[in-house]
Amino acid sequence: MNNTLELDFINTYVVKEKKDRLIYEFSNPKKRENALLRFSHNIESIVNDKFIKCRCNIDNINQFLDLFGDVYVVSLYKIGGEICSYKQAVAHLSEQYMPVIIIADNHVIIKSECDNTKDSIFILTQSTNR
Repeated sequence: MNNTLELDFINTYVVKEKKDRLIYEFSNPKKRENALLRFSHNIESIVNDKFIKCRCNIDNINQFLDLFGDVYVVSLYKIGGEICSYKQAVAHLSEQYMPVIIIADNHVIIKSECDNTKDSIFILTQSTNR
């Protein structure tokens, strides 16, 4: 678990009303799963919409992002968080049907609990230019 990356993610991208609860849940090993499952649906009510660059699906994610290097991944199968390459993270994302959060330097990718045919992936960026 990387508390610094998770805390930065919450403080930067999450709406004020949800921050305290998510900080508590992510920092509590017994509640981490609850924190992640909050991203199953209604992501627009959790993240500040000014950071939503786009919605996409696994087939077109790379046309919106050009990331390289290592990223931090949290999912039900990586509940403690794990650093891996962007390529490995996207492969993991495509295999999961539950929420996945990928944190990069200035971007976050959140996959909701949906099938891959819908635009279930949100790309967030710190740049407010869309």
